[in-house]
Amino acid sequence: MEPTDSSFTAAPDSPLVLFLVDAEDSGQYSLDPIALISADQLQKPPVAEVADSAANVFRGAFYGRGQKYRVLTGGEELGFVVAGAALEPGCYGLEARAQVRLSRPAPRDEPLFATNDARIRRDAVTRKPLSGEDRELLYGHISQVLADSGLPAAARGKSFMIAGARIGTSGANSFLVGTLRVDSAENEGDRIISVLLALDSTASGYRQALLTYHNGLEANVADERYVAALDIDGTGSPELITRTTFYEWYSYTVYQRKPAGWQAWYTGGGAGC
Repeated sequence: MEPTDSSFTAAPDSPLVLFLVDAEDSGQYSLDPIALISADQLQKPPVAEVADSAANVFRGAFYGRGQKYRVLTGGEELGFVVAGAALEPGCYGLEARAQVRLSRPAPRDEPLFATNDARIRRDAVTRKPLSGEDRELLYGHISQVLADSGLPAAARGKSFMIAGARIGTSGANSFLVGTLRVDSAENEGDRIISVLLALDSTASGYRQALLTYHNGLEANVADERYVAALDIDGTGSPELITRTTFYEWYSYTVYQRKPAGWQAWYTGGGAGC
């Protein structure tokens, strides 16, 4: 049943939180907390089992009473989401059912975020899909990373770009970000390699600004995928959000640009078993 306007509840003023709004194949939506926001720091939400007291305090504060959160995607504010009941996790997690109301269709391939933090608003960041030239450039750099890792070409199996974008900010050169997954032919295809790469555009060409490399078999698999660029701290410069899937769980990482390049600012959230 669709909630009526009178059934909405104002989102709590504190603590502040950033959610990913997951769109399911069934057409339903769920809220998945990425991080709690405290001043200029990100903190881990209390991801745990249903019976966990801290997790239940979170669920009671943020879910189940029609709490209303602003929805953003691609740097635009597009409407709001209404929090429904908390979902029972498989083993542990903090997701909840949600209903989304957008003023217009969301940009293609851009995820939805929800928040009660007033600093996260419409931004001047440009986000463009990777062009064919962008993909070739990223492929070239990542192929060199794989070669430098010592992985034989014959063992690399099938590789493909999972996600990426060309990101631009006011007064700065654009940069490329992309994630590539390699399903290795080793061990009957049980080895998975994932690479996250960001390239800054400079006067002398593109320069590597961020690189993560995961190489593992079965229980040691870590598959990191680019999610989006979002200005979380209100500085005008976007952070990069990724989601890493492990053997039986996943978590989020937020990267922040520093003078020396991109650095991991936060890791947390997620769910699993």
